[in-house]
Amino acid sequence: MLDEAHHARRRAAGTKQEKGPNRLLKLMQEIAPKAKSLLLMTATPMQVHPVEIWDLLKLLGLPEAWTDKAFVDYFETLSKNPDESGLHRLAQLFQATEKALGPVPQPEVDRVAEGMGLGSVDRNKVLAALREPASKIPLKRLSSPQRKAAIAVLKIGSPVRYRMSRHTRNLLREYYKRGLLDSPIAERQITDMPVELSPAERNLYDEVERYISEAYQAASPDKKTAVGFVMTIYRRRLASSFHALRKTLEDRHARLVQRELKGAAAKAAAEPAPVSDEDVSQDEQADEQMAPDEASELAQKALTVEERGRIQELLKAIAKLGTDTKAKKLVEWLKGVLGQEYDSAIVFTQYTDTMDFLKNYLPDKIDLPIGTFSGQGGERHEASGGWARCSKEQIKRMLREGQVRLLVCTGAAGECLNLQTCGVLVNYDLPWNPMKVEQRIGRVDRIGQKHAKIQVLNLAYKDTVEADVYFALSKRIGLFNGVVGKSQPILSRLPREFEAAVLGSAKDRERRRQEAVRNVNILVDNAEKTAFDIDEVSDADLKAPEFPPSPVQPEDFDAILRRPELLPPGVECSALEPSTYAMRVPGCPDQARVTPSPAIFDDHFESHQLLLPGSPLFGRLMEMTAALAAEGAPAEGTLGELLKERPQTKP
Repeated sequence: MLDEAHHARRRAAGTKQEKGPNRLLKLMQEIAPKAKSLLLMTATPMQVHPVEIWDLLKLLGLPEAWTDKAFVDYFETLSKNPDESGLHRLAQLFQATEKALGPVPQPEVDRVAEGMGLGSVDRNKVLAALREPASKIPLKRLSSPQRKAAIAVLKIGSPVRYRMSRHTRNLLREYYKRGLLDSPIAERQITDMPVELSPAERNLYDEVERYISEAYQAASPDKKTAVGFVMTIYRRRLASSFHALRKTLEDRHARLVQRELKGAAAKAAAEPAPVSDEDVSQDEQADEQMAPDEASELAQKALTVEERGRIQELLKAIAKLGTDTKAKKLVEWLKGVLGQEYDSAIVFTQYTDTMDFLKNYLPDKIDLPIGTFSGQGGERHEASGGWARCSKEQIKRMLREGQVRLLVCTGAAGECLNLQTCGVLVNYDLPWNPMKVEQRIGRVDRIGQKHAKIQVLNLAYKDTVEADVYFALSKRIGLFNGVVGKSQPILSRLPREFEAAVLGSAKDRERRRQEAVRNVNILVDNAEKTAFDIDEVSDADLKAPEFPPSPVQPEDFDAILRRPELLPPGVECSALEPSTYAMRVPGCPDQARVTPSPAIFDDHFESHQLLLPGSPLFGRLMEMTAALAAEGAPAEGTLGELLKERPQTKP
């Protein structure tokens, strides 16, 4: 299984500079022919070009006729009004799909035809024309409504429907309406709040932007990449909080002082300046993700251009600031929204430094038990005023049980915590990659969310490129409402639009902001006219698929684990709690805490291993059982035999 599969892609896809597969896609191309099965998963299919979808589908197997060029042509032709030749070409690819992967299910064809008011005779004529192998004549004889139906069938009859399962929130809502899903899907109430800076904050903000643009413009060509990288770090941190900017400026200032003290001879041998994962590029269009050592080298190279005096002036100005205006707005909004319906909230920020600022600011301003979570772990604010360390599991449990009602966290929580008991989420800053924001919201907007409506607050400083672009997209395409349709691919281009806007000359700052909004609107216009709509071509059947009954249930494993004689020799297992066991496997010195219960594992994923088919531990036990069988050991009563004999039974 490959998670975040959208990162497996060709470099510069769909451009004249296309350079072939990146390292991840190349690795998957080597693995796919050797794998018995392959599952590619992503919740953020931010493809820039349709060929990137083809690259993933190719790993899963496609009919020979469906080359990358044929795939792109197919959907480009469908997005227009195809002529007779184009329609025939599409029909031939449709036939290749049905021959290799099976006919399009009749219920899907019926749904398309009924939506267009066509009866059974018309739909049969459409299918016959599409399936005619040699002649164009049946396609020519289709009436205008029949022709539209044929195009609709071609959209749902590509290999995408056979190789992709796409579950949008709208589809899940439809499942719920039809009784196919037990839990409702919450609606999002998005509030975009531009924060008016105080005069002192605005002056400082403008001064930082001036320093960024002047440093970048003055850099020599061989150092522009390095300087631009560091300046965008400053700018993104500035958009998050003045505290986050202060922390990184203090580090840069210390390094500049160190360079001066060491002297010119030692400068060349200086160690690279470390760069945290929070500061690496968020450009989804980059061929490869920037490596930590590459980022550190760029940061070190930029030191030769930076001015210690200017940084010192900025630090002095930050020290003179009063209460952070954005933090005050956060407190005001939380006090207004938290009440009878909502009892807890999550505040996301991109930087640990901003999280640290908020964790020190909020306890005196809002009367709620507060916790934090970042890549460094979790903390809980105590009555004494101090902070106590706690694990991910504890944070999740305390939020669910009300022991923590305000959680301040970084993107680390956007990757590993499911927090559907909370109905209020704040984006304290807006990363340049919008999918980072969507991932945050996805921590609470998931199946099992207890609130019918989720409150989402997006904060951004007024009259900045982040506020201008994001809030314009919010009005235009409902950004962060869970539905962006054909406009989804343009989102991957936003980091470069932001970067271009902040690195230009200082005198053109206002024009560059307006230009960024204009460029994004042009991208939306073009996308709505011609873009590949992944949701449209992965039209899902609302009839629940029929799955065979599972041969084993978690309860079966409980019964097995309570009888150590059924396990391979040398495996030690003892019960600890309901559905929780201590197990030691030969060759592994450490004892593992295991559970066959998905619910227990979900709550305790840090300390428990899941023991169900497909898990590494289950695979290890089955290998041991198979090895015994190969050596001629009696099979009766072993784990493997017991599971084979349990088609649908329960202990």
